[in-house]
Amino acid sequence: MPFTEEPESRSPKFFDKIALFSAVVSLLCVLGAHLIDRMSQDGSLMALVKSRAAPEIDYSGTASIGKPANATLNPCGNR
Repeated sequence: MPFTEEPESRSPKFFDKIALFSAVVSLLCVLGAHLIDRMSQDGSLMALVKSRAAPEIDYSGTASIGKPANATLNPCGNR
């Protein structure tokens, strides 16, 4: 009787689940990108961004930080 080596008994269902999960994630990414593109074209994306932004905060590299009831702090000194 010749020795035959059987492959591991890992069922194809495992790989089918991975493939299905990957397909669902890919579909969600494409639909999300499409939604963001549509929102940016009709202006609702900017309205959403502006409504969630903190008021009067400068996020640039030389941002000034406002303190309540005090003068604005400037990271570059008193210029």
